[in-house]
Amino acid sequence: MGCAMPLPEADRSESLSLADCSGDLLIDTDGELLHVAVAADVLVNLANREPIGLVLRPLVSMPARSGAEVSLGTLDRADAELVDHRVLRLTAAEMPRSDKPAFLIAPVSLGSLECARTRDAVLTELLAISGRAKAKPVVELRDLDGACPGAIAAAVSRLRPATFGVIGQVSADKASIVATAGSGLDGLEISLRPDWNADARQAGRVHELARLCSDVAPRRLAPAWSADDVPALRAAGFDYAVLKCDGLRSGEA
Repeated sequence: MGCAMPLPEADRSESLSLADCSGDLLIDTDGELLHVAVAADVLVNLANREPIGLVLRPLVSMPARSGAEVSLGTLDRADAELVDHRVLRLTAAEMPRSDKPAFLIAPVSLGSLECARTRDAVLTELLAISGRAKAKPVVELRDLDGACPGAIAAAVSRLRPATFGVIGQVSADKASIVATAGSGLDGLEISLRPDWNADARQAGRVHELARLCSDVAPRRLAPAWSADDVPALRAAGFDYAVLKCDGLRSGEA
């Protein structure tokens, strides 16, 4: 699927490109070889439908299994921490330098911030990204389902000095959204399925999820699997769309 809503050419060529990022290899805790790369989705402000930055997304595959994609949710904590570090390191090393600030949202798993060793590594890479992007990145915390608000709040507090803000990614259900209340997140991204806009019943449920998000965090985000989803997300009450854009994907084997 190509990018139906391209970035302005000036932005794409100057500060919002990861085209030179070739990916990296690591050994997981089971001795399997993993290929880790970065996809760059487009953040769209739904108030005016303008692209305003990039949302980085880990791409993990297994070369020994014909490049089969690995779901991040299936990784154990140690492997998730390895992937976090590689994604941030790749971004810090490969993102072109520019005098123009680049707005980036970088993913980090909650577990990476609960251990002093991996937390220090994450903060170091975030500061390196700030130097390249000329602006502090926003961090999107992953793996929040089932976490207590206190653990999320502690992670948010640790990230504040190195970030412009902290948002959370949660499943598309009431319990996951409500569980983040009081954690200090600046926004929530709801993990919608690609077919969420296929019928009125599902669309109505998404409206309700957006309303719940507004009671928990000041900003609401959701994935747009095509340009057609963008106006639908705005109508549902979301503030930003994360447009899945294969045309900006980088680092694939």
